[in-house]
Amino acid sequence: VQVVRELLLSAGKKMVWHGRSRDEPAHYCSICEDCARRGSANLDNFVVLEQYKTEDLMQVYDQFTL
Repeated sequence: VQVVRELLLSAGKKMVWHGRSRDEPAHYCSICEDCARRGSANLDNFVVLEQYKTEDLMQVYDQFTL
């Protein structure tokens, strides 16, 4: 996640916070597959949404058990 975030920022893409409340289901665009097929190599006209803070993801990862 951090690598992708850094790549986007280094490419000049702005990350837009689109936070979620606890236990809220993930939201996604219903036409993502169509967008990806027509996609742009440099993500022109794409909005990059950030739904989780890296610290929150790290906490989930650290607490994960099988």
